[in-house]
Amino acid sequence: MQVQENNVHSTDKLELFLKDGQIIDLVSLRELSGNDLDFISEILGMFTATANEQVQEMKDLLKAGNMASLSSVAHKFKSSVSILGNSRLYELVNDIEYRAKNNGNREEISEKLELLTEIVDRVYVEIANTALAA
Repeated sequence: MQVQENNVHSTDKLELFLKDGQIIDLVSLRELSGNDLDFISEILGMFTATANEQVQEMKDLLKAGNMASLSSVAHKFKSSVSILGNSRLYELVNDIEYRAKNNGNREEISEKLELLTEIVDRVYVEIANTALAA
């Protein structure tokens, strides 16, 4: 399945991923958990424990030209980002997976991975500062 091109090629596009100024959709997380703050905290902790490593692994695999493994890591990462309740972020990771699986343009994948890095960094800040304060 081909993903519609988002044209998210630069850090200027971060705002496309924001809802009410946030990447994380707490409403979705609260609905999913029945407003269980311990569960939400655990889920977000699991995300922060692995997200940077997974994104770096995707970058390393791209650099090595191992597109099949890159596609596999992106596929696994989709489940991590899906818990954040941000469909555009999910679509971005899905697009990276699709492009890697189909030996897409490496420069475009690299640009998307850089945007993903910026978004994940923002998620870490949101988790540290506001995730459970609302």
